Amino acid sequence: MLNVDLQSLNKVTTSIRSKLNSVVIATKNLKLQKVSKNSEHRKLVISTNFLDLINLPEGTAVTECVLDNNQGIEVVKADIGGANTKKIYGRNYKNRSNTRESQIDMRSQKKINQAFGSANEVRVIFTHEKVTIKPIFAPTDKVLDQNLEINIHNEDGVYVGILAAIRVIKENMFTKVTSVLESTFIESQEFVLFSMQLRRLGYALNLEGDQLIATHPKNITTHKTRFINTANYTDTNTPQPLKFNKDNPLSSFVMCTAGVDIKGMEMESFDVASILSYRPPEARDYKKSTCKKTNKTITTFNDKTESNIMVAAINTKQPKHLFNEDIFKFDANNHKKELEAHNFIHISLECSDFSPLKTIKERMRFIDSLESTRDMFFYPLEVISTLRIPTILVENVKSYTNSVESKLFNYRLKELGYSVATQTLNAREHNGMSNRERSFTFASILPVSFSFPKNTPSTNNVWKDIIEPSFNELRDVTHTNSVQKAITTKRLRPLQEGAKFSPCLTKSQQKQTKDSVYIFKDGKYYMPSINIMKGIMGVPKSFDLSFVPKDLASEIIGQSVCLSMHKAILNKIKSHINKYKESTTNSTSKKYFYELLFA
Repeated sequence: MLNVDLQSLNKVTTSIRSKLNSVVIATKNLKLQKVSKNSEHRKLVISTNFLDLINLPEGTAVTECVLDNNQGIEVVKADIGGANTKKIYGRNYKNRSNTRESQIDMRSQKKINQAFGSANEVRVIFTHEKVTIKPIFAPTDKVLDQNLEINIHNEDGVYVGILAAIRVIKENMFTKVTSVLESTFIESQEFVLFSMQLRRLGYALNLEGDQLIATHPKNITTHKTRFINTANYTDTNTPQPLKFNKDNPLSSFVMCTAGVDIKGMEMESFDVASILSYRPPEARDYKKSTCKKTNKTITTFNDKTESNIMVAAINTKQPKHLFNEDIFKFDANNHKKELEAHNFIHISLECSDFSPLKTIKERMRFIDSLESTRDMFFYPLEVISTLRIPTILVENVKSYTNSVESKLFNYRLKELGYSVATQTLNAREHNGMSNRERSFTFASILPVSFSFPKNTPSTNNVWKDIIEPSFNELRDVTHTNSVQKAITTKRLRPLQEGAKFSPCLTKSQQKQTKDSVYIFKDGKYYMPSINIMKGIMGVPKSFDLSFVPKDLASEIIGQSVCLSMHKAILNKIKSHINKYKESTTNSTSKKYFYELLFA
């Protein structure tokens, strides 16, 4: 347990720290920055609430020790006034006046060059009174060309060969990949995903007729060519024994969360110890202003990458491991010991690129810029392959169910030995307050039965139970341009007086987009408050969002899972896990029960 002098922290940080004294490790990935626009000198700035969690608040004296050439730096607590010490700084955010973050600022070029070498990115590990900073180097290209054949598709016509193709390319990082492709594959959505993955790995792509040439930018001139057919490629990871934590059967790892799903899990007795969450920067996080003295344009970045994990953490009973890392870069091997103790992974894949609210033009633009999250599913598959945690739940919007991404994801799970079931649930059929629909995929390697919950009649009424008691919280927005445009375009979605169910809330609810839900009464349109949004989604009022601005609070609730519907499926998963535990009770008294995946 980490101990902190709460007297030294500001009000918000004190509140956070008092709720997070169970945390034993936290992590972040950060980029090295240039000291100035025209300088080649580099700096590393670590501005985070995590420093307060590990007893390194603002004003603390620390020492920086280079571990070895290209091996990183350790920052540890020191005695004030000691030799070679510096202090932890602090910073404010303009739009978060009640929050001040502690900060480490490194600018010694000698230390940076010795510790990080040519790395542009580092991994920061926070433990009690110590920060360990490790360089992240790009994979080394091998001096090989590869002729890759991707022509295998399954009985549904899905080109599952791309799963093997991406694995073999990541394992080897060839200097050049040449593929002669079927015309149907080039026209497929699988080709879009394959291309996105190659571009994320740094490859430049050139499509000449039916031949795709992917070239890595490093100048290696000596090549040897080999041919790989994905139809014959076998996974290099050998099947591992099933590991089941009998002492804590509902131990859980939650990925891509802002805490609402965790709240639902804990209400159903799941024990969430590990959390992976990262809010990607968005265009609106960058604000441009003009310097009065120089008349130059200044771009200010309002860093919100930590917001989701902090909301998730402060609403979790006893979180132990906080991974504030982009899922596209997370390596489960770094924390295999902590994560293998879990029996359940809960994953909420980003849904915006499957939502009908995003136009085709926007989706194409996001694919071109690699802002799209359509290929996100590749990365949890890597985590699952590494950890082989027994049970998995993936949730997304309804349209994900029949997508190519879902079919590829499920195919890979089956390759890894999981039984897989997918079903779409509607909140109104599971005692919810809205017509929110969600696709759920459940996968398990436990040899016991599982079934999705049956529909149950709703006993709730959103108008009587949620709207009427809190009507004074509503904001009249009838006069606003956005509401008038929504009415004109017929995209406005009203929650009518007396309604039993609410339309589905959106992530951008508070931005007053044309698809926002408005409450309609006596000819006027009202914007729902955060508390009313919580009520519609079945989220307890006690769910703490005080740490983030109102727009982020609205995003978190607007895109969350309905907890009434969530409860129904969690009960089925809990029964599935407990059934397996009971079946092994008399088999062994060891902490972990082992059973081979394959006979």
